Amino acid sequence: MVMRGVTLLGSTGSIGTNTLAVIARQPRRFKVVALTAHGSVDTLLAQCLRFQPEYAVLATASDAERMRQQISQIIDRAGPGKIPITAKV
Repeated sequence: MVMRGVTLLGSTGSIGTNTLAVIARQPRRFKVVALTAHGSVDTLLAQCLRFQPEYAVLATASDAERMRQQISQIIDRAGPGKIPITAKV
């Protein structure tokens, strides 16, 4: 079976969270490549920790900066290279 990369626009909304629930049940079939959210930084951060996408995108620069700070704090606590998450805007 071929693994498919998934980019999910609006991952923190009801359709997005349900889609991620389906993806979680089929980890050999799907790889989350990118997640986007309008402003639910905490929810998006939790999704990134679980699914480890290559990209996390937020609608505003201030939310993206908040996410970037939270990710760096988590990486600092866990040690370099322990949590492979990249946040790009």
